[in-house]
Amino acid sequence: MRKIGIIGDVHGCIDELAELLDQLQKENLDAIYHLGDLVDRGPDSGAVVSLCREQGISGVMGNHEFKILDQMKKLKTNRLSDDAARTIDSLAKNRQNLEYLAALPRLHMIDDVLDQPLVLVHGGLWPGLPIWKQPQAVLFAQLIHPQKPGDVAWFNDAGAKARGLIPWPETWDGEELVVYGHSVYREPTQIGRTIGIDTGCVFGGFLTALILPDFRFLTVKANQQYSLRENLYRDD
Repeated sequence: MRKIGIIGDVHGCIDELAELLDQLQKENLDAIYHLGDLVDRGPDSGAVVSLCREQGISGVMGNHEFKILDQMKKLKTNRLSDDAARTIDSLAKNRQNLEYLAALPRLHMIDDVLDQPLVLVHGGLWPGLPIWKQPQAVLFAQLIHPQKPGDVAWFNDAGAKARGLIPWPETWDGEELVVYGHSVYREPTQIGRTIGIDTGCVFGGFLTALILPDFRFLTVKANQQYSLRENLYRDD
């Protein structure tokens, strides 16, 4: 069995990523993976992508990579937010970085780390669907409708509840252990056969890595709060 590290949402936090990678290098790992959302909101998306690419770190696409790549295609017709414009300017300086992001898969399955299948995904999965039939909305899944694959929402408000949307980890019934980002928690959170490791670095929280098969966590405290957000944590 291999020993791997899995990094949660970075969002351009280059100093924290460099510090976390220094810790991971002491772990004698066979590979390092990320869970998407390398870019946007934080101080230097380009440097984050360059570091991951140069160190051979594999991963999955997040909704922010998807959004930025889509906006770059429509740059002439869309008015960009300040965050998106800054991210695009940072990424556009290096074509290899754009190619790296564009090649990221929606899902990554690993079968040589645990005694059960392991799936890496940015957002989440729908119960009852094989991995290879999961919709593109896995990039955005947080609250989902279990019977309507692709139906997602961001916050568990009255409107979401009325539509029958619930946090996807509560629905997951597959045999796979799923490690994901996107939903921000105060600390790494295990629900059934799912583990969420986005601990809100860009919002002043922590950048977290999960070591498998040890089931240990490494964390780096954010140097500052780079981006403001209401309802920071999913369970607020």
